[in-house]
Amino acid sequence: MQRARSNSAVWLLSGVFAVGAALVSLRMPGPGGELSPAKPLLTPSGRVTPAPVSDVAAVLGSEDLAAAMREFRRADSASLISPRDLRMLVDQSCRVPALLRMDGRDQPDWRRDQFRRELEQRCQNWAVPSMFVAPYGADLFINETVMGQSAAEALSELRLAADPDALRRAWWNAYRVDALPQAEIFADQRRLLPAEAQQLIEVVIDWRQCARYRACGPASLLTLRVCAMHGCAGGEDLLAAWHQALSPRDFESVLAISRWLPVWPALHD
Repeated sequence: MQRARSNSAVWLLSGVFAVGAALVSLRMPGPGGELSPAKPLLTPSGRVTPAPVSDVAAVLGSEDLAAAMREFRRADSASLISPRDLRMLVDQSCRVPALLRMDGRDQPDWRRDQFRRELEQRCQNWAVPSMFVAPYGADLFINETVMGQSAAEALSELRLAADPDALRRAWWNAYRVDALPQAEIFADQRRLLPAEAQQLIEVVIDWRQCARYRACGPASLLTLRVCAMHGCAGGEDLLAAWHQALSPRDFESVLAISRWLPVWPALHD
């Protein structure tokens, strides 16, 4: 089934992240309005985040990544995101074509081909990123030991997490000590398996990164990455791309997690 995806495909997002044209204008529940570059950005939590004055989206949407990164460094934008962390975001997308070949998913596919070619073109002058598995992979999550952390402490840590690494680790710690109020989070009373807990938080992080840097549009590397991995009809923003990539239940679960977690503060505040 086109909407069903394998665990290995979803984990391409960690190694690094057909409903048709109606999803191009996907609206999220909440008081803030629609997701549109011309309006305040509605996060998946349903709350509006002011747009930071940032060159991050310009880098992620550039046809010349190396030149855009040099300009970013000259502009001294490290108060929003460090050059190292921005490079990691770019690498996450630019390694996808190679990962697809390694995963045996480089056969012709009309839903993915144009986005894979676009990534290859955008990344052709970018230094080839390492194929090393990211340090937050499944093995580290499962084998890492939390010493003496109570459920209350884990949940408090999770509520304070305001960056990708902190959220990723705090979510897994809270899951492992059974601190997550899953009956409260999921209307269908879903209980996540370990692999599901890890996979879904990666999509939440993807959404929050694009929202924080206003880089959710169709031309963003973040969106191209998802479309190259899973396929898109064309013109989707990042949320709509994930809507197509995930099963309906997983998509609703990601929405529920995003609404339950506190909104990340804008980086310029």
